[in-house]
Amino acid sequence: MKLKINSCDGIYDNSLDVRFGRQCDNNCAFCIERNGIAAKKLDVNKMIQSTKESGKTSVLILGGEPLLLMDKVKKYVDGIKDSVKEIFLTTSLPKTIYENWDTFVDICHNLTGLNVSLQHYDTELNNKVYNSAVPFDRIELLKKILQTDIATKVRVSINLVKNYIDNRQDICECVKLLSEWGCKWLKINELQNSTDLYVSFKKLFPELKHKSPYSHGCQYDINIFNCGDMRVTLKESCFLTEQSQTATFSDMCKVIIKKLKRKKPSHNNVLYEDGKLEGGWINENVKKPNN
Repeated sequence: MKLKINSCDGIYDNSLDVRFGRQCDNNCAFCIERNGIAAKKLDVNKMIQSTKESGKTSVLILGGEPLLLMDKVKKYVDGIKDSVKEIFLTTSLPKTIYENWDTFVDICHNLTGLNVSLQHYDTELNNKVYNSAVPFDRIELLKKILQTDIATKVRVSINLVKNYIDNRQDICECVKLLSEWGCKWLKINELQNSTDLYVSFKKLFPELKHKSPYSHGCQYDINIFNCGDMRVTLKESCFLTEQSQTATFSDMCKVIIKKLKRKKPSHNNVLYEDGKLEGGWINENVKKPNN
């Protein structure tokens, strides 16, 4: 039995997740930061130093929404670009991009990839899913970005969310429009730890023949859409991240194998905005053991 590894198996040991503050102009019901820790005092100089000391070769800048602090992000990227091989940034396209376009472009020229989160292809519904504090036309902003030389670095990520993009027709329409807008890479995500809003891609597209995402790979390219040269990747949720999913026999085999081949946890793979390196994401709802 050949079992594939996933991101949760520790395959990104050379990657550093960087939280650039918790501030965000949205309030998504399924946000992974809803159980995270409170904001810390931002110290960009210490973040640069810690990044270099971590020894990581790949950096992913996250939030909150990092591009609400455009000048700080630029300072950080400029400070680490000669010390790492790859720099990625995830954004939901805040209005500050319009207000600081030249700075945004400068940042992007030093990035390996720009991950753009999109919740719907309709502007009004997109803002509604975001529960945006500053609603505006992010679709037009995305189209503007896809018309520049930055387009080759952009990967658009859409989440399947109940009552929004939750049916076959809407998914096909979303794929079609993004291809027409010039998107070169689309990632379709199933939600994690949000059972009330979870949508299963395979239930909508039963022709997609794929085994359990936990034991056979949770992220892979699919070729079931007629979308020209646009790459489409699917990220599925397994029984560990979605309660409605059940473990298969191969999943249980993998659980046993992982316990038998227990690997030391990766250290210093998360960097917080105060410059402190952690061995993983901290959850305020999890009590720390007493020393």
